Amino acid sequence: MAIFKYLPRERGLRVLTECELMVTPPKWLNDPFECSPVIKCKDPEAYASRRIDEIMGSPEFFETHRTQFPDLTFEDFQRGLHENRSQLLERLVAGTSGVDSHIQDLAQEIVSKNFGVICFAADGLHQTMWAHYASSHEGLVIEFRSSHQLFSGPSFFEMEYSDEPAVFDPSNRAERDEARRFLIRKGLRWSSERESRLLVELSKATIRNVPEGDRYFIPIEPEIIISVTLGLRATNETQDALIELLHAPHFENVGLFKITKNTEAGTFERERLRALRNS
Repeated sequence: MAIFKYLPRERGLRVLTECELMVTPPKWLNDPFECSPVIKCKDPEAYASRRIDEIMGSPEFFETHRTQFPDLTFEDFQRGLHENRSQLLERLVAGTSGVDSHIQDLAQEIVSKNFGVICFAADGLHQTMWAHYASSHEGLVIEFRSSHQLFSGPSFFEMEYSDEPAVFDPSNRAERDEARRFLIRKGLRWSSERESRLLVELSKATIRNVPEGDRYFIPIEPEIIISVTLGLRATNETQDALIELLHAPHFENVGLFKITKNTEAGTFERERLRALRNS
């Protein structure tokens, strides 16, 4: 599987200069429906009962909310929950739909505090992606080596496209509450992008200040890059800057191309500007 990333000029040159990729929390992605599962508790009583048990056995919960029980010990707190369990259970069950709705509204924000993604495409000649993600054909596309370990394991996945929303049931213990489940699905209208993603824990990323503000980045090894393709409208200045960057020894195996258009076929093609040095 080929792996490409469309980038505006400055971001693309930065990838090559710093050997870093930017990680985007879902709240910053361009689709407002990203990471927005339907939250529906199908067995409110079982879920409420489990939550009461978890709270009763959690000194951490007690300490976090200690100001609400200033005169109680943890044992007093446990005893009170046990004695009032039936009333508490009834109240939790009655409020389930409201809690579901509240969590549903906050899901994107909650996931964005801990996780982000790096998005890739399967086609380096996609006309609308050049327009949307590479500054109207003035940017560039970087091709990555799909066999690299960065793209192995469950954190890297191909997107699923469906207009059926992802559904999360808090009462189903078999369902894992993990970000990947919510970030793997997009609507059918996005299917032409044939997107794949790398899921990244933000705690493992580095925060840097860039023109857009504080953003997250992870390092990449230079050998992960196979080729760079300039857009149809890329300027000579961009081409010169790219050629200079690719003169670095660690990019000796990176091919350089530029997009050309085949007017009769209505398609894009790639013209090689620099052969691999060891070919």
